[in-house]
Amino acid sequence: FWINEPSVIELLDDEIIAKTSELKTYYPRTKKYIDAAKNHLVQVEHIENIFVAGECLGGKVAANAAEYDDSYIGCATLHPSSVNNDDLARLDVPTIVVGGFDDPDYTDGINSFKNKGLGDYSYYKVFPEVYHGFLASGANYSNPIISNVANSVLSIVATYFDQVLEARKVTPELFKRSGDRKEFKRTNTVLGHFGKVGQKGGVV
Repeated sequence: FWINEPSVIELLDDEIIAKTSELKTYYPRTKKYIDAAKNHLVQVEHIENIFVAGECLGGKVAANAAEYDDSYIGCATLHPSSVNNDDLARLDVPTIVVGGFDDPDYTDGINSFKNKGLGDYSYYKVFPEVYHGFLASGANYSNPIISNVANSVLSIVATYFDQVLEARKVTPELFKRSGDRKEFKRTNTVLGHFGKVGQKGGVV
């Protein structure tokens, strides 16, 4: 996580997990860390086009950043936690969602991008051979199934982000952000996969 805060999810019940997850991903709390990274990319590295991506709870942080900061041109949430279809429906940038077999179903959220003209630049895929957490730092990458899926996911993200960059040159108006100043609001979230956290990153 952004601030290297350890958590022992295996020892907590669902209610405590939900409250802890909401606190860790609370946008006004995480914004300063995300902005610091973004400002470094812009001011030091002189990067002009920035995508935001995160896995697990970082997927919620990435979705929040993409929603409330118009400087991002795309978002990837990889086996996200605390992200629901309503969160995705509020995004107005190309978005990638990738999950394991026990992650929530994000079909409705991804379908909402078709109505925004971003359907060709958004993507959703479930890898049924792995559990939630297959990209986490604790995942067993020596297992060829997990490492193959991880490589596939990184390839998907790079491919779609490349397509967005190319398409922005041809039809920039399609990717224009609303620019409206948005007030942060808490949303109800669904935690759909913590029951198998003991097997996170495992193979089905």
